[in-house]
Amino acid sequence: MTPLPLPLPRVPPPLQRPATDAPPCHRAAEERRAMLGLGTYGTAREAARAYDAAAWRLGRPRGQMNFQDVYTLQQALDVAPPPRLNTAQDRVEHAERQRRLLVAQEDERVMAEWRRRHPKDVAYEQVYWARRREEDM
Repeated sequence: MTPLPLPLPRVPPPLQRPATDAPPCHRAAEERRAMLGLGTYGTAREAARAYDAAAWRLGRPRGQMNFQDVYTLQQALDVAPPPRLNTAQDRVEHAERQRRLLVAQEDERVMAEWRRRHPKDVAYEQVYWARRREEDM
């Protein structure tokens, strides 16, 4: 007779996840238990308002809300801002930023490999720049 596997401990999911503290164009809110993407907002306050509206819709108790000044679902919906729309221009700018980031990461990787393979050149370069700084003074 084979032993039965032990059941995994039951860990309750976190009750709420507030808005992330990211740059304004990347702030987003999400309701964790239901995995609802609530959109992208300009400020953490707007993202928190959107989170509260979603939490009201899911029947969360008022004590779990970010703002205690809202008493009904309708009030929560009224104060929650609409998510920022991603336009074609936003997507083009994002793709360009991603491309530049990949180029910079590859450049850093190649330079690290060069430094590892050519330590004498690295030492020479450091001496060269030290002399240049002395001459500029």
